[in-house]
Amino acid sequence: MNTKAVKPDLTQEEPINVDTAARLLGLRRSTLYALTSRRAVPHYKRGGRIYFLRTELIAWIKEGRRTVINDTSANAHLRQLGKEVTNA
Repeated sequence: MNTKAVKPDLTQEEPINVDTAARLLGLRRSTLYALTSRRAVPHYKRGGRIYFLRTELIAWIKEGRRTVINDTSANAHLRQLGKEVTNA
């Protein structure tokens, strides 16, 4: 039998509320509520309240990352399409 006391996991993340999550994402509360109702953003519901984890929201933002095309590649592509390339 293991007689060691179980220590709480101090690395567990504290949930954040709607106001804090909205500020983190730069959204209005109403927009964030709409995203949760469509299950478009990671969230938790308990006792009629909605909670978020900061790390999950940041990961959600990163999932939407778009690939950046460097200027040289973009210009070469435009030339292939017969478009005029101007260097400003």
